[in-house]
Amino acid sequence: MHIEFGSDIDTQANKNVRKKTGENHLWEEACLFRSGRDALRMLAKKLYPAHTRAFIPALSCVSMVSPFRQNGIGVVYYPLKRDFTADYGFLDGRLRDGDIVVYMDYFGIPTARAHEERRHYFSRKKKQLDGLVTIDDRTHSLRRAAKANFSADYMLFSVRKWASFPDGGLLLSREPFAAACDPYDSTYRDLKKRAMDLKSEYLQTGNAQAKREFIRLFQQAEQGLSAENRVIGMSEPSAQLLKTIDFAKVETQRRQNAGVLFRMLYEYSLLPEVLEGPLFFPVMAEHQKAAQQYLAKNGIYCPVIWPLQGDARGVCGVCEDIAGRMLAVPCDQRYSIQEMEYIGEKILTAVRL
Repeated sequence: MHIEFGSDIDTQANKNVRKKTGENHLWEEACLFRSGRDALRMLAKKLYPAHTRAFIPALSCVSMVSPFRQNGIGVVYYPLKRDFTADYGFLDGRLRDGDIVVYMDYFGIPTARAHEERRHYFSRKKKQLDGLVTIDDRTHSLRRAAKANFSADYMLFSVRKWASFPDGGLLLSREPFAAACDPYDSTYRDLKKRAMDLKSEYLQTGNAQAKREFIRLFQQAEQGLSAENRVIGMSEPSAQLLKTIDFAKVETQRRQNAGVLFRMLYEYSLLPEVLEGPLFFPVMAEHQKAAQQYLAKNGIYCPVIWPLQGDARGVCGVCEDIAGRMLAVPCDQRYSIQEMEYIGEKILTAVRL
């Protein structure tokens, strides 16, 4: 068996987190999409032209930005503070009637106090501004990703980041609404499923050709998703799989793995503590690129998950520091405690390069 840590999830990643009995009703009120990007596209199409401007954190990936720009909505980046909360002073001076604000919990970091501060802030702004729309991206906060726990107008969640789903994005709304999707197209799912199968083959056999092919197929699928502006629903196999994944177990295993890394790497960690199971474990390196290269040679892949977009540069010094130095360390349910200790030892070397 070939050992590799990080990168895209393979077909076998669900084997220890399936529910043995019953169904998972956590998402029964959600609208189901091919990806979180499809959910945002649907929202952008729904909101335009009544809403023409979206405020998005400067520390964001292009998949959060492009759905708005593709559909006529301008983007304004806003800065974050060191604790990953929004700079409300910046927003106060710029928000107008009809604006959209997107926010998210980075690695589940914001404390209960920070959540309450955010809830009060936007509650006050909604009274001051007509038609203000808030969107809460909970992809990094699995534990709080339930309708009972959000106060925004919409809540978004990408299941593809958390388990072995070829496709999957969810959208919850405080008010009932009908999701308008284009005719179903399985191209993206088929590419991802084939890539995931090939990655499983590679991990079992070390077949270099399988690795080259799964990398090519993953890239082809993501490039195709980025290039289009359709809104596609979730495939039926993924919708059924959604009911059987034990997300509580997923979160627990990730929290345990992150705890191992926190004890070993607290000096370099962006997390003040491990409050829940994060999507990745974030650490700061002296030299990001050299650290990534060293880790890749040791089978550990730590992506830059939020490369700053061109017009986001100069908005937020904190965001630029994080984007330029952070390593997103894999800590998901695929890996054992012993494997996390191996990863932690290699990270200790990498961050000092």
